[in-house]
Amino acid sequence: MKKNALKLLAFAALIGAGITVLAQQPKSPAAPEQPKAEAPAAKAQPADSAKAEDLSPEQRLYNAMGLGKDSVLNAVATCDTVFDRGEYAVRLIKKDGRVMFLGLNLLSDMVKSTSDRELTCFIETALLAKSQNLLETLFSNVKLTKGKIADFKSINPDTECALAVLNNNKLGVTWTLNGQQVRATVPISYESPAVEENRNRSQIEDRFIAQLRKGGLTAEPVAIDTAAMQPYASDIYIIPGVTYINNEINTNTYFCRPDTVSDKWEPVWSKAYPVQSIANLCLFPSAVYGDPKVEIKVRKHEYGKSETLTIPFSDLIAVARHNGCKPFFGVEKFKDGELNGALFFYNKMRGYDHVFRLICRPEEVIDGTGVIKAVASLYIPTNNIDDLFQPYVHKKPHEKINWKK
Repeated sequence: MKKNALKLLAFAALIGAGITVLAQQPKSPAAPEQPKAEAPAAKAQPADSAKAEDLSPEQRLYNAMGLGKDSVLNAVATCDTVFDRGEYAVRLIKKDGRVMFLGLNLLSDMVKSTSDRELTCFIETALLAKSQNLLETLFSNVKLTKGKIADFKSINPDTECALAVLNNNKLGVTWTLNGQQVRATVPISYESPAVEENRNRSQIEDRFIAQLRKGGLTAEPVAIDTAAMQPYASDIYIIPGVTYINNEINTNTYFCRPDTVSDKWEPVWSKAYPVQSIANLCLFPSAVYGDPKVEIKVRKHEYGKSETLTIPFSDLIAVARHNGCKPFFGVEKFKDGELNGALFFYNKMRGYDHVFRLICRPEEVIDGTGVIKAVASLYIPTNNIDDLFQPYVHKKPHEKINWKK
């Protein structure tokens, strides 16, 4: 990895326009038809101390469909039930008498299992509201761009379905029905609208910080693509990755040639390769690193507020990956044994970044005596990343990043 300063390039070239298909449901034999529950009959709801305008859009939808607190237990016998409502298949999930989810039963199991759960739930709930002419403002950003609402009477989880990011600013779900496409889109936003707490930026940050403090997650293993390996130095090989923002922020990882005994590739973790070792720590989960710690100062979006926590570095990586973020690493400066770097956790489906400025002495981190210092800015809209830096528009490409303090 180069050790010179990062070069700031235009963010407009971040990712080319186009469609990246994330998941597609393969065609499969039709499953035996399951009996559907009868649609709950709408009934007058008991008086509630909360005013109607104070209820969430979801709760107003539940109430409008006769699924208030008293009717849920009597209406359906199971916790996950599909019933008909105006010929549309509606899926209801409840727990302890409380409605947890209500939406059209449209998305394939593959799409649901490989995609952001909150967003896919929101899309199904929004389309249910539209099918019932319940035009909540919250759901207005879900658009039907191909086909018509009535098409959803014929769509079910076995219908061919794909989820994609469209032009880096919309999430699109496309069904293929009788050779024709039906598509719904929702603008990408770091504030997922599917959970009430996600409409409050402070609560979003606090929940992520709480996840970091709790820990306990394990990052999914990353495969070693030996076919992509290129000689780097001596017995060290590099797997060139993809870049983010500029060529020096990337996913390059480094590996030691296996010895004759182990016959196993291991990520570089050596004082002889300090920058490459820290890159591996950020990008390639492994037990080889031991248990380095990171002290994180989170700069909250509320002016002047911050929070500090010290956790295993592996917990930071695991929690970020668990939330759908992909890490990218770059070096701003490496001088006199101290490394100044940048770790970007990019969430393509939600359109945000967690940005961490890292400062450490790699030799001390590698031998287990040093702590990585980090200053974090959470949930930065991807298009606004330049706000983290000093006057962006006046910088020239050869000038290094100058972080705000």
